Amino acid sequence: MSITLNSITGKNISIYKSKKTIPVFIAGNGAIGGTLIRQIKQLDNPLFRISIIGVCNSKKVIWNPDPDLIHEKLRYSDGETNWENITNKLARYPEGLIFIDATGSEIVARQYLKLLSKGIHITTPSKRANTFEQNYFEELKAFQKPGKAQYRYETAVGAGLPVINTINNLIESGDSITKISGVVSGTMTYIFNQLQQGIPFSKIIKSAKTEGYSEPDPRDDLSGEDVAR
Repeated sequence: MSITLNSITGKNISIYKSKKTIPVFIAGNGAIGGTLIRQIKQLDNPLFRISIIGVCNSKKVIWNPDPDLIHEKLRYSDGETNWENITNKLARYPEGLIFIDATGSEIVARQYLKLLSKGIHITTPSKRANTFEQNYFEELKAFQKPGKAQYRYETAVGAGLPVINTINNLIESGDSITKISGVVSGTMTYIFNQLQQGIPFSKIIKSAKTEGYSEPDPRDDLSGEDVAR
């Protein structure tokens, strides 16, 4: 970004600021991860650019991929998803690296504390880690304090609306929340609306998964597991 201005001294002044590069590693290249990759490719921000340094699924990993060839390269990659190796490699990157968990995997969620302890920020739409044992959640919450690697999960509820941040701000300002009401499952609402239109159940489930309405495994929604989380 560059700025040219006329100062009160009468001299022309030019200010140039290069784009900040934000490195990210993405776990999961399904409906959510794949959409995120497309959005990053289309992003054109004058202040920063996002660099995808690696992508993995449950079996394979690739590093420094061409954004246009991620899905193809991952399919034929020889690199195996070994979380000890991945964590150690990510820890060697400069400060500011963000780990994005776009999976619904318990295995991935169990890596959070190790990643955070190595200074790696985490952001995720997954509820998994927040529904483990209480002490695990409390340890994760401790990483939301200034000066530490950050753990963020705003998109885990509310279809991406800033619900979590709003609640936290209210509590920090001294307010007491006495009641929260809302639709507890956007997925089930979508399914019921489609059923009322006479669409076959099997087709609805397939559509919900393809369009990203459901969890990676739709059985989590149908069993009530996702609502419980």
